[in-house]
Amino acid sequence: MRSLIRITRLWLVVCLWLGVHAVVVNAQCAPHPSHETTVSVINASRWPIIFSLDGVTRASVPSAEVSIDFNVSPGQHLLVAQTSIEGEAFSIVRRLVIPAGSMCVWTVTNPTKDMRSPSPPFIDPLMRLAVISLAVPNGM
Repeated sequence: MRSLIRITRLWLVVCLWLGVHAVVVNAQCAPHPSHETTVSVINASRWPIIFSLDGVTRASVPSAEVSIDFNVSPGQHLLVAQTSIEGEAFSIVRRLVIPAGSMCVWTVTNPTKDMRSPSPPFIDPLMRLAVISLAVPNGM
C-alpha cells in the first residue's frame, strides 16, 4: 500500500510539473490532506544524493526515488542535496518557505553542463578598452 501511495504521489508531482514546465520551479507545495507540514525530495538525477534539511542529514535517496515525508514546522527551511560525480563533489542549496498544512516536494535534477565545467577567469572588458597604442616618432 505504501508503494502505491509513493507512485501516486510521484505521478501527481510529474503532472504538476508538466502543467507548469515553462516556469522554473524548485519545489511544489500543495495542501496536505491531514493538515501536516511536510517536505520530501525527488531524486530525478542519475546519481544518488544525500538530502539534508536545516543542516541535519535526513536521507540518502537513490536515483529515480522519492524520500519519505519529513515533518517540519511552517516557515523557512534550508534544503541541501549533495552527490559525487566522478570524484567531484556537487551540491545544491535552496531556501524554501513551507506554508502551514502543506506538503512540499523538491525535485533535484542532473547538473547542467555549465555547472560541471570550470568557469573562465574573470576578465574586465574595461581593462581591454584602456590599452591604447602610442606611436612615438624617432628623433628630430
